[in-house]
Amino acid sequence: MNRQVKIGGKNRPIRFDMAALYIYEEQTGRSALSDMATFAQGAPSVRVMVDLVHAGLVRGAAYFRQTFDADKYLVAEWLTSSQEILPEVMKMFEQSFNSGETSEEEKNVAGPTAEA
Repeated sequence: MNRQVKIGGKNRPIRFDMAALYIYEEQTGRSALSDMATFAQGAPSVRVMVDLVHAGLVRGAAYFRQTFDADKYLVAEWLTSSQEILPEVMKMFEQSFNSGETSEEEKNVAGPTAEA
């Protein structure tokens, strides 16, 4: 599911799907499913949270054929800038895997890209 999140001073697309988890695994070398299980237990590390949000932003930008050049440290800084951002993004993540719905916006996009 595609969403927008106001982070880093502007609205940015963020997308959590299997491709985002693939990006997560490519970037971290860790198992997304194992890390998400830890996350679901309420004990995520800062590293997992930042890496997950970064992967979602990379995927969101790629899906809409936009560039995204912020590194993980900048994403961590953005998450620190407002206490509302992380809970909002984590809710988006949960909804992405709990919903089988496709939004009208998604239906009108040419399709995903494998480039990240």
